[in-house]
Amino acid sequence: MKIELRELQDRVIRVSPGSLSAYAIATGLVAVAALIEWCLQLVAEGVMPFVTFFPAVLFATLIGGTGPGTFAVCLSMIIGWWAFLPVRMSFELLGLSEQINLICYGLAAIFLVWGGEHYRRLTGKLADLEKASQASGG
Repeated sequence: MKIELRELQDRVIRVSPGSLSAYAIATGLVAVAALIEWCLQLVAEGVMPFVTFFPAVLFATLIGGTGPGTFAVCLSMIIGWWAFLPVRMSFELLGLSEQINLICYGLAAIFLVWGGEHYRRLTGKLADLEKASQASGG
């Protein structure tokens, strides 16, 4: 069964890029990721502190664009620093290891935002080409 791009886009959450709804979805995705991370920390303390935030950043970008994706990066860095890096529930200055973790996460997450936005633009162009092709009868 072949699913066309147009049908797939109709199944995905439709929000305007950069809208309040897009930022709300980004916030919700980061909150869910933080909850999952918290559960992981209860089971095995010291699990990679930012691993659950990567999908949240990617989906925030795919759904809402660069602004909400970047917002998800910043929000997840703040939550991750406060809740999952030693000393927990504190914005105490970080040791070198924690600083490196935070910086590496931030750089990797920004790269995800770039890739997600690039994907959004390519699929948008493809949808426009498909509409133009159907309008011209081809």
